[in-house]
Amino acid sequence: VSALDQYDTEWRAQRARACEETRVHGTHSEEALGRRVRCLDRRKHEVDVLLNRLESNDAQRLHKVARAVGGLRSPASCSLDGGERELLPEDSEQQAGVRAIRDELAALHPFLELSQYKEGLGLAQDSLSKAQEQGWPPLIAEARFIRGQFEVAAGHFDQGRESFMQAAQLAAESGHQQLVAEAWNQWLAVVAERPRVPSEALDALAPIEALALRGGELWPETMARMLSAKTQTLLLAGRYLEAEKSGERALAQVVKIPGATPVRRASALHDVALAKGRVGKYQEASDLYEKSLAIELAYYGHNHPEVGHTLRGISALNATTGRYQEAISAATDSLRIAVEAFGAEHYEVLTAGVWLAELKYRSGGRAELLGEALALEAMAAKISQAELRSEIRLQVLLSQLYAGQSLFENASGHLAKAESAARTRHGTAHLNYATVLDAQAELYAAQSRHAEAL
Repeated sequence: VSALDQYDTEWRAQRARACEETRVHGTHSEEALGRRVRCLDRRKHEVDVLLNRLESNDAQRLHKVARAVGGLRSPASCSLDGGERELLPEDSEQQAGVRAIRDELAALHPFLELSQYKEGLGLAQDSLSKAQEQGWPPLIAEARFIRGQFEVAAGHFDQGRESFMQAAQLAAESGHQQLVAEAWNQWLAVVAERPRVPSEALDALAPIEALALRGGELWPETMARMLSAKTQTLLLAGRYLEAEKSGERALAQVVKIPGATPVRRASALHDVALAKGRVGKYQEASDLYEKSLAIELAYYGHNHPEVGHTLRGISALNATTGRYQEAISAATDSLRIAVEAFGAEHYEVLTAGVWLAELKYRSGGRAELLGEALALEAMAAKISQAELRSEIRLQVLLSQLYAGQSLFENASGHLAKAESAARTRHGTAHLNYATVLDAQAELYAAQSRHAEAL
C-alpha cells in the first residue's frame, strides 16, 4: 500500500509540474505538455490494470504487489525532455489508431511484473496483429519488442531473441533510435544467458554500447540497462575485472534515472558486489550486499524473490571465505523464498536447491544428499530454463556423490555431462570449465589413476 501511495503522490506531483512548466513558467510548449499528459495517462492506466489484476488474484500472490509497483515505469520519466516523443503517421485517423494500440501495449507491463506471462503473451500477440494491420512500422517495432519481453519471461528464449532482433531492425529503419538501443539491450541480455552463444554477446557489446551512448543524457534508463546487461555478460564470460568496472558505471548511471526507485539501486549494488567477490574484494562485496539487502527488505519485506537472490549472493560470499554455517543459513532462506514465490518446480527453485546441496556437500553434511541431488536432476528435466543456471554444478555434485560411494561409472557419466555443458556454454578458458577439470582430477585420484589425475 505504501508503494502505491508513493506512486500516486509522484504521479500527482508530475501532473501539476507539467502544467506549471508550460502555462505558468513557459519552459515547455503546449505540444510538449500534450506529450507529457499522454505519458502520465499511460502510467496511470498501468497502475489501474495492475490493481484490477491483483483483485483477481488469490491472497498467496499478493506478495508480488511491492515488486509489481516497483517495476512500473516512474511518472518522473514523463518529465524527461518534455515527455515521451511519439513517432506518428501524418493521417489523423491513423494517429488515433496508433495511440490506441500504444495504450494497449502500455497496459501489458503489469502482466510482466505479476509474472502472468502466458496471458500477457497472448495479449501481446493480439496487439502485434493490430499493429501490423495499422501498418505503421515504428508501432510494429514496439509491439514486437513487447512480445519479445513476454516470450523471454515465459522461457521461450530463442523466439524472444528473434523478436528483439526484428524489433531493433525495424526500429532502425523507422528512425526509432531509442527503441533500437532498448531492443539490442534486451537481445544482449538473452544471448548472454543462452548456451552456445556467449561469444556472440561479447562481440555485440561494443556496438550496443555505442548505440546507447548516442542518446546521451536523453536516455539514462536505456544506458543503465545497457550497462547492467554488459555487466551480466562479462560476469558470465568470467571477465570479472571488466565486470567490476562496468557494474560501477551502471551504479553511477542509475542515479541519473528520473524517479528511479531504491530497488533499482539495490539491483546495481548486487551486480557490483558479485563482481567484487569474484576478484577477491570480499569486504567490499560484503558491504555492498548488505546495502542491497537493507534496501530490498525495506521496500519488499522478507519474503520477496529479490531478497532471495541477494541472500544467495551473501551465501556464496560466505562460502568463499569458509563461513559455511552462515552460508547454509542464507541459502536455506533463499530456497524457502523461491518455493513460496514460484512453487515447487521452477528454475529459481532449482538454482537455489542446487546451491544449498552443494554447500551441504562442501561442509561435510553428505548423509542422504544423493537422494536430494537426484530429485533436483528430475526437476531439471522438467524445466526448460534449467540449462541456463545449474546444469554444470548439479552434474559435478552428482559425480562427487557417486564417487564417494565408489560408483565410479555413474560418477564418470555425470561428469561427462558437466564437461559437455561447460565446454558448450563457456569454452575451455573459463573458471567453470576449470571446476569440471578439478572434479575429474578428484575422480581419477579416487580410482588411484594418479598420472591421469595430475
